[in-house]
Amino acid sequence: MSLNDNTARIVFDLGKSAADFIITEIKLEEIVLVWPTSAESIEKYKTTVYPNPVSDNVYINNRDGFQEYSILNVQGEVLKSGNLFSYMNQISMVRYPPGMYFIVLNNGNTRHSVKLVKR
Repeated sequence: MSLNDNTARIVFDLGKSAADFIITEIKLEEIVLVWPTSAESIEKYKTTVYPNPVSDNVYINNRDGFQEYSILNVQGEVLKSGNLFSYMNQISMVRYPPGMYFIVLNNGNTRHSVKLVKR
């Protein structure tokens, strides 16, 4: 899945029930996706992503238990991904041209993105 994925997925977890389950109608009125655009957007968390803008290396001080990161371009393509360590992580941005990117942090239950400018 990418940021510009135009497909929808709905999952129903029925637990351990073996009974038949029929859905006859689903109506979605409106879906609004909001992507955080700065470090301030995740200020309720202790994790920090810096420096921003970045030249060579970006650092993720992972203090909230995020397990994985992905770097996406503005088209939503995943350029790089990997596992995060607790506390300090260093990711090289040297190979990417100047522009805007997103770092997506994921721990399985929570997903946050931070806008990152490469100069």
